[in-house]
Amino acid sequence: MLNWMKKGLWILVIGVTFAAISDFCQKQTKGFAISKIAPSFSSEEAQEIDENIVSVLDQPFHYLRKGNSAYVFVSDDDKYVLKFLRRPNLFPPFWTKFKLARLLLPSYCNTIISERERKKELLLTSYQLAAEKLKDQTGIFYSHMNSTPLLKKNITFYDRIKIKHTLPADTVAFVLQKKAQPFCPYFKQLVKEHKTEAAHSLLTEFALLLKERASKGIFDNDISPHYNLGIFEDHFMAFDLDGLKPCSIPESPESFETHMLKDGRKMIHWLKSVDPDLSVFLQQEILKLSFLS
Repeated sequence: MLNWMKKGLWILVIGVTFAAISDFCQKQTKGFAISKIAPSFSSEEAQEIDENIVSVLDQPFHYLRKGNSAYVFVSDDDKYVLKFLRRPNLFPPFWTKFKLARLLLPSYCNTIISERERKKELLLTSYQLAAEKLKDQTGIFYSHMNSTPLLKKNITFYDRIKIKHTLPADTVAFVLQKKAQPFCPYFKQLVKEHKTEAAHSLLTEFALLLKERASKGIFDNDISPHYNLGIFEDHFMAFDLDGLKPCSIPESPESFETHMLKDGRKMIHWLKSVDPDLSVFLQQEILKLSFLS
């Protein structure tokens, strides 16, 4: 009896220890695991590949953060950002395809599968719009959503706890972007140094960014100055790729203004806390540009 109690105690201790280690690793890696990186999607015909892309992928990448749709890594030379799409956002859990699960919980399984498929379509549409219609705005250097035989190399990257990983570039979904510096501290420094002309110039550029999106029939009301905007070579870069949606192109100055104000609402709100006059200036620029062809 005593031996069984000892064995049970040891099993309990081992179980608790394993759970604690697992929880610790999960927190340290921010939930990252190589198995959570999404594979590439449908196959794509071979096309000529830019050697600059291959040379960028020759260097290692280092963990930066976990975004809503992607794990983000920065290149060793600090010039590029690599975004691996997150598999859990795009594919249903493996157990939803088990016969037992489908037998016991058919409605629940179908709901999960349908929801993941919907999210995948929305996300891939957003990334496609960013790569094909807003490439300059988003700083996209290369988008690789589909399987190709072009790259023929491994991507080397290090996770948050410095563990080295490699994946075949041709088989995973990823995007390469130019690395921008955060917008908010950059802009606040301009205001602090009373560089009003430079601040106004940036806000005019932001209004032009909104106008271009409206003109191309693209909507995104989650353009946050804190999380989605950066500065690259003293110009705006809207590096967030998640929330882009196709929409009808505005047909009148009034509808252009409404579209642009919706997309720019978070910037307008943030500017009020920095300098209310700058918030008014941006709204005036939006109004002015909405009436220009």
